Formats: sequence, C-alpha cells, structure tokens
Amino acid sequence: MLYTPPSGPQGVNPPVVAEQFNAMSLATISTITATASDLLTVETFEGEPNPSLSVADLMSYNANLAIPAIKVVSHTPQTSNPHIHWTPVRDLLGSGPEDTQFVVEIDTNGTAQLRFGDGTNGKMPVAGDHFHAVYRVGNGTAGNVGANCLINCSAPVAAKSSILSCTNPIAASGGVDPETAAQIRRRAPQAFNTQERAITMQDYVNAVELNTQIEDAAAQSRWTGSWYTVFIAAEPQANAPLTKTLKRSLNQTVKAYRLAGRDTFIEPPQYVPLSIALTICVDPDSFSADVRIALLQVLGSCMLPSGQPAFFNPRNFELGEPIYLSPIYEAARTVPGVSRVTATTFEPQGLSTNTYLQQGYIPMGPFQVARLDNDPSLPANGILKLKMQGGR
Repeated sequence: MLYTPPSGPQGVNPPVVAEQFNAMSLATISTITATASDLLTVETFEGEPNPSLSVADLMSYNANLAIPAIKVVSHTPQTSNPHIHWTPVRDLLGSGPEDTQFVVEIDTNGTAQLRFGDGTNGKMPVAGDHFHAVYRVGNGTAGNVGANCLINCSAPVAAKSSILSCTNPIAASGGVDPETAAQIRRRAPQAFNTQERAITMQDYVNAVELNTQIEDAAAQSRWTGSWYTVFIAAEPQANAPLTKTLKRSLNQTVKAYRLAGRDTFIEPPQYVPLSIALTICVDPDSFSADVRIALLQVLGSCMLPSGQPAFFNPRNFELGEPIYLSPIYEAARTVPGVSRVTATTFEPQGLSTNTYLQQGYIPMGPFQVARLDNDPSLPANGILKLKMQGGR
C-alpha cells in the first residue's frame, strides 16, 4: 500500500509505504489482510455465477432450497461482550457446538419462529441476551407486478434529492405463494416417494448432478483404512474450474444424502489432454487451406455454426469414456474435399507410443475425461496437428 498524494508528502520522498507484507500468496492474502491490515480488504469472485453458463441455468432456482432473508444480532446487556451475528440455515444437522446458526420455522398461519442450537447441533444462546432482527417478507404472486408499475423509491432523504424518478422496465416474476394446509396434505404422500438418500454409487452421482453447474459426475467407494469413503469426481459445465464455493455447495448436498458412517470426498475430474496428428489427402478440385479451416472447426472444441457442438466439445465426452479413432475419421470425412484421413499420432499428451494408434482407442480411468482444446496459447490442453496433402 503506497501513499502518494498529488501535492507530495512533506519531508519524505514519495511514495510512502503505508503497509507492506512479504511472502503473500492467493492462498494467504485473505487471512493476512484480515488480521494484520487496517487499510486493505480482499474480495473474491468465487461466489459469482459462472459466466460460461446459459441464462436459463443461471436463473434456474429451486424455491425449496431458499434461505430466509434475515439478519440476527445478539448482545448480552450491561457487558462489553461483542455482538454475535447469527446465520440462517435450512437445518442444524451439520452445525457444530460453536456455529452461530439458526432455523426459521414458518407456521401455516404465517407466524415465524427462530429455532437455535442446543449446544451440540448449533450454538445455544445465552439466557437474557437481547436480539435484533432485520428481515424481508415476501408477498407471493401479488408481487409479480407488470412493467412500469413501480414508481416510488424508498431511499434516504439525501439520496431522494438526486433521484428524479424510478420504474421497472420489465414485469416482475418468481413470486410464489406459500403452501396451504390442504396443499401440504395432498403433496406429503408424494414427497415420501422421493428417495433422499444415497446407497449405490449412482445415487451419489445423481445427488451431485442436482446442481445445474455440474455437467457430469462419477463415484467410487474405497476402503481408506478405517472406513469406506465415497470419492466423487464432479465436472463443471464447459470445463470450468471446481471453485471452493461450488465444492462447498456440493459437499452440503452430498452430506444430506450419504449413509451414516460413510465419508465423502469431492474432487475435480482428471483432464487428459490428447495429442493427435492427422494426414489429410485433399481432392484435386478443393483448396487445401479451405479444407484445413473446415477441419479445425469440425474437430474443434467450440460450437459449430449449425448450433451443434464440435467433435472435441466438452459436452461430447463423459467421465471414463474412452476415445476411439474411428469417430474422428468419420467426423473428418464429413468435410467437403477430404478424400482420405490417416492418423500418425494418437495418444495422451506426453507419451511417445504407438500402442493407442494400433489398438484404435485411448482408455480413460473412471475419474478421467479427454480434452483437446487445440489452443496455441494453452498447449497443455491438447494439440491437434493437420498435415495437408494434395488439393490446389
């Protein structure tokens, strides 16, 4: 942190070092600045939505998983004890004895009660503490107003002086009325038919894939010396990284389904970059450069102009799926001007062997998925080489 005022500091040579930290990394910067810095604050983008997802996926929310919009602060009167901030959660089953969490329970008549921990599952409040709550109350479907209906702005007096007008350009949506007692009685039997436990490995896979940010998953049970642990590989959409926020959300989901006495561990998939070299024989009536551009598009990792994914698009490969050579030949032959295709290199990147070329496929482990981006700036994500012969 440097201090360099426009006029220059008096008596010292600018810039002045206000704060300095050595050996700081991305893994330690949040902890160091939170405890040792009075001027720096660190924010992370891990909680932000994945920009590679579609609008439909980003706007797809399950109302049953919503957390109440409420902030609760407690304080012991006539003491200097610091204020305690309490966090709303869906349940206290995974809360520890010191976790300041609570559950909001709403009755059919709209009355809400706050249920705190008992000292084992969640921290127990101290008798006599004063609580202060700030919360937001929804209005159900009545809040789905039409466009240009909101004209009043709730803001401080100082802010209102600079606001000329306000409105909503699009209609509101998403408001849902609470279930009535009759609806609960009718839906309760069907709710018990939903399996909310994981027994087989496919059950664990299904639990992870409930998250719309996960494209594919695989699970294996292993004996780790004292108990069985279910190892789960979760592949995010569009080869996105498995962030800490997403991993934490998946862990919370899986823990609600797992069997008692069985541990779980979630990890990202093992991407296997491929190295493929093809010799292309071009028809005499076709331009070799045009055929090459078309081949790179068909055998690429993006979307084709037709809206279909290219051959090496991440959507086309699942965890543990082997890569066969014959479909590559078939995809290349669909390009006009290609008369013959011959592979000279077909292997995982970094291996110099003809074994996979001779057997015609590259096997993948249960937690492995093939990758070939053919990006010159990221050669470690797979390389495709084309040797053009013939043509104009």
